[in-house]
Amino acid sequence: MVLVQFIIDSSNNNTFFTVPISGKCCITVLNIAYHATGGASVPIQLRSDALYFPYSPAKYITWINGPSATLNYDSGQKQDYNLNNVVLNGQIQLAVVNASNGAAPAGFTSCVLSLQIEELNESFKIK
Repeated sequence: MVLVQFIIDSSNNNTFFTVPISGKCCITVLNIAYHATGGASVPIQLRSDALYFPYSPAKYITWINGPSATLNYDSGQKQDYNLNNVVLNGQIQLAVVNASNGAAPAGFTSCVLSLQIEELNESFKIK
């Protein structure tokens, strides 16, 4: 397993970040720390080419912002965001957006995303 952290700010929002894994993997979201100056409380999404829930009405990780928000997930209780069979090609696209208009949130300054990524061994097949 690999712990990976991303610092997203206005200079690199909606870009591709390098990750140390290529191929099929399991991704667990451990923590999201978000900060903005001022602004109203609005739904914020972390849009990504890899971190999404294909069967959910809210396809991307979504939260309501205040000036700052921290989202922690209790992986000991298996109540975290766990995405299986994600295919990474050495990079991941991450964009912090206002869910209502798809643009960067007003006053957005930074977001720190912590992931645990486990590469799946495709040569080991269960029958």
